[in-house]
Amino acid sequence: MGGLGGSGRPRRRRHLSFAGPSAFTVDAIVGDARRKAAAEELDEGSRTTSIWSRVLHSLGLFGRVAAVMLAQALLPSPWLHILRAGLVVGATIPNPERGKFARTLPALVMLRSYIFASSWVAKAHSRSVDFWTRVIPIYVGYKYTQIVAPLMDEARQSRMWKKRHEWGAEAVYKLCVELRGFYLKDGQFIGSRADFIPEEWGEKLALLQDNVPPVKFEEIEKVLCSEARVNSISQVFKAIDKRPLASATIAQVHLGITRNARSIVVKVQYDDQESLMELDLRNLRNLASFLQTHDMKFFDLLSVVSEFEAQIPLEFDFVEEALMMKTIGDNLRKVGICPAKVVIPEVEEDLVTRRVLGMDYIEGVRVDDTKTLNLWNVNREELVRSLGEAYGQMILVDGIFHADPHPGNLLVLRDSRVALLDFGQCKRLDETLRLKLCAFYLSICSKDPNAIAQTFLELGIVLDIPVEASQLRSNYLISVYANGLFDTGPLPDGIDINPFANSSPLREVPISEFPAELFMVLRTMGLLRALCCTVGCEVALSEVFRPFALTGLRKVDRHAKEGIVIPSASTRPLLLQKTIMKISEMLTDPDTI
Repeated sequence: MGGLGGSGRPRRRRHLSFAGPSAFTVDAIVGDARRKAAAEELDEGSRTTSIWSRVLHSLGLFGRVAAVMLAQALLPSPWLHILRAGLVVGATIPNPERGKFARTLPALVMLRSYIFASSWVAKAHSRSVDFWTRVIPIYVGYKYTQIVAPLMDEARQSRMWKKRHEWGAEAVYKLCVELRGFYLKDGQFIGSRADFIPEEWGEKLALLQDNVPPVKFEEIEKVLCSEARVNSISQVFKAIDKRPLASATIAQVHLGITRNARSIVVKVQYDDQESLMELDLRNLRNLASFLQTHDMKFFDLLSVVSEFEAQIPLEFDFVEEALMMKTIGDNLRKVGICPAKVVIPEVEEDLVTRRVLGMDYIEGVRVDDTKTLNLWNVNREELVRSLGEAYGQMILVDGIFHADPHPGNLLVLRDSRVALLDFGQCKRLDETLRLKLCAFYLSICSKDPNAIAQTFLELGIVLDIPVEASQLRSNYLISVYANGLFDTGPLPDGIDINPFANSSPLREVPISEFPAELFMVLRTMGLLRALCCTVGCEVALSEVFRPFALTGLRKVDRHAKEGIVIPSASTRPLLLQKTIMKISEMLTDPDTI
């Protein structure tokens, strides 16, 4: 978690700080009488007050809270008990030694009592405090290892980092499971990127895909009746299984039989999750700002958070999700991809509200159930290519796509087709960005580093390229970026896109700015790369995308003929104009398609 990249372009940021104003001390709390007594005691022992005592005083109360939390992260359990005992005993012994302890004791008491009391006063405050009391020890633990490990030999370094990753993965797993909300969704995404995180984290966080604790059926029944405006669930269903088929971050799914004897699944949203998600994102924005300023300068984390903030309202609107499901399904049916290769559930029109969504029941197994895939003799490469064709059509031709293809949202049917589930995270691309992506993927297919670098930068990504780097070296690194971030094929020998790996190009050329509107494409391609690793096949989806990129560019001419307004030449970047002109020439040659 260290500073792995170069120095980013200076920007104003909001910084996370736990050190409150020094004026907000114990003296401000105890009142005038206690303040006078404390002043007399401090005056009596002022000649012998230690530097340590003065440091504690200067920290302020919130600074001391942070200091106690740091001690929790760094000290082994026995030493932590000794510290706590010392604080309690020190609060009762005479001056001047009392000053060394008395100023820290309120910090410890405040931290523990506030977590307890705030749960009664304000759930949101309690949740934020709970989040930070978990995150800060993780951060400090990694910083400690980062400082100490280089002082050891290679074997001891390796053992130390392995233990740290195991500890960190367990801590993050508990945070996600116990706090749920957006932290759980974020943990699921991180856990699905085994190619991007330490092995220990990948193994532990992968459990989040399956082990999401369900809520009681009584809560689900209450939401169902409220949304359907009925007194009893029997007015909607002949039968419904109280055991969920799946439970996720904002909803869970149950199998039911409607009054007209149709088997469907119904997705029901949990209570109070939207406000929690918004709070979680505020905390994550503060964390991202801190990490980007001090440690992770190699990537624009704030743009990522901004895009998630824009997506959250859509994810909680099941009416919008039903519309996305129908729109994408219709688009794929027009070109014969659905249902021949990819299956999209049909919406149960009578059971669609903002918090309830009914749809077809599709029977299959998760795409990461490799044991069953082997039993069914599923061709992994064909499966990935079928999915790639669907995403080529969605992203490059239609400009609207399913943006959450993690293993829990992909079912493999007995006949080897793949079903796309959960359309809560979908993304619409504006026409200019769609055209840029078409040109970009065609440049990847050309394997020309110069063309790849040019179209990559046209997407709006800003890199901190070292002044001393040659054009040849820069273009090579950018082409590695392009393949690692937006494609699924193998990378050059010795190259690892993992930002924590020594061979990562992010160390040499950090990403200082990343367009928020492009993040969902990045996320989707990252999940598809992880899927290739999971099922054990190497397929470069850029090659699968090639005919769809050509078709996507051909839409420019078709739109012009139909009188549809598209970005004019004057509003398109010069490079994009030139690229489209070159591709237009290729379109006249049937051998290129």
